Amino acid sequence: MRYSFQTIVKKINIDDSTGFYLPNFQRPFVWSENQIELFFDSIFRKFPIGCLLIWKTDIDIGTRKFIDDYKEGMELTSYIKSGEKGQKMLIMDGQQRLQALYIGIKGSYNDKHLCLNMLSGKDTNPKNIKYEFKFLKPEEIRGAWYKFNDIVNGKEDVETATNIANQMFAPNLLTQIQRTVNWITKIYLNNDEGIECQEIDSMTNKNLYTLNDIAQIFIRANDAGTSLVKADLLIALIAVAWANAPKEIDNLIKDLNKNGYEFDRNFIIKVCLAVFDKGVNPKPDKFNENIIKYIKDKWENISDAMRVVVDDIYQNTYIRDNKILSSFSPLLPLIYFRYHYKHMYKWTPDMSKYLIQTLIAGSFSSSDSIIDICIKSIKYSHKFDVQKLFEIIEDKKSSVLITNNTLLGTQFKNKNIHLLFSMWYDMNYRPVYKGNLPQVDHIFPKSILKKRLYSDDVINQIANLGLLTAIENGASGKCDTLPEKWFADKSKEYLNKHLIPQDKELWKLENFSKFIEERKKLILEKFKDIIKDSKTKE
Repeated sequence: MRYSFQTIVKKINIDDSTGFYLPNFQRPFVWSENQIELFFDSIFRKFPIGCLLIWKTDIDIGTRKFIDDYKEGMELTSYIKSGEKGQKMLIMDGQQRLQALYIGIKGSYNDKHLCLNMLSGKDTNPKNIKYEFKFLKPEEIRGAWYKFNDIVNGKEDVETATNIANQMFAPNLLTQIQRTVNWITKIYLNNDEGIECQEIDSMTNKNLYTLNDIAQIFIRANDAGTSLVKADLLIALIAVAWANAPKEIDNLIKDLNKNGYEFDRNFIIKVCLAVFDKGVNPKPDKFNENIIKYIKDKWENISDAMRVVVDDIYQNTYIRDNKILSSFSPLLPLIYFRYHYKHMYKWTPDMSKYLIQTLIAGSFSSSDSIIDICIKSIKYSHKFDVQKLFEIIEDKKSSVLITNNTLLGTQFKNKNIHLLFSMWYDMNYRPVYKGNLPQVDHIFPKSILKKRLYSDDVINQIANLGLLTAIENGASGKCDTLPEKWFADKSKEYLNKHLIPQDKELWKLENFSKFIEERKKLILEKFKDIIKDSKTKE
């Protein structure tokens, strides 16, 4: 690797092999307006902003240019150019910083332009900001605020700076004008210093870095190798041999998520590996020409299997959105069975039981290898034998057991709380407006129990939780009302639905502990059909 300094303001404007591009495995831009504003203050104060990692290559891979007029939520697929031969300078690490620079220098953010307060730069304000930047709409630019890209893209000399200063201030404010002139002429982005870059050169020595090396470099440089980053890279590697792969995969994800799920690229990659018996751990070296050809040739069958299983889950279980589907892993054996044994596949109550128990017990949270072994069992038996799968999970020191402690130990922020409540309240409720979704509520208000010095574990346990409608839990609803008052005018049917002990004495604050113990009994009775007292007993 070699180090260099690049004048970024020029490099991101060049439409040739020496300009910077984003590989199509890079994630979308996610910085907010405020992050960009602070970033420019850091640049002007010459704070360290990190080194860019650049890959110099001629690999046939899709790329996209930096976006000048950025809008939140915009689709990026239309910006991707299919793999083109020839040298490319691809940004492996530093996308967010470069895109922020490009927006500030050349473009806009949600139709607002980055503006600079010409009176700033002398002292830091209470927020520790020295150079004030702010995104403003054209009609909001007035007073001491000046459009930054007008400054950057004008003549970089004292005369231009003086003219700007004279436009902004009264001519007799000579001190302020001179100060403004001095630092406008020292705009960091156009200095010869540039920004430090670290270059991975796959052109001079093509054998020095393999695709797997590049994959590992990218993974380690971005968020310590999160699965999302890895999946994006792997899809880019697939796209080398199948140019339409990113579009096909993203279209499938949209279909799968139409009812409220949030499946991602990592899930798709794992499914592809699973159905071809490659193990679900998405390692870059698994994606050779053969596996990519299989994915391309069998894509219709793969996507069909995913759609059918997800539709069956939505129609036959309580798992109807991403809050309730706390893990995607239990779906992999189901999709494998549907893909290989389509003629035998039919959703059964046993499948619902398998899905609910593995989700609540977190059966696949410890290792992908347990999923691989379950898939091998399906492959050799040609059946989706739920009891056999449960035995495999238990044998590998994981669990499908839902015990009293598992259930009663569920807390307010536990990933399975929404699944349990959906079963509890027999929910099939999908409002158009998300703000109308039912909300988890503390029966004895958290703020009051905190004052009584109860611990968070006691306050947030499932026995002190229930579901309320958005209206019930709104500003004019329950809020911090104690149960003694809240339940006073409620019907017996309402109390039974929420599993509230009927003894009104238990609704008093001084009887909180007794209330919890009685409600635990009601909860265990409600879920008795899924609670097991041994790993094999039905």
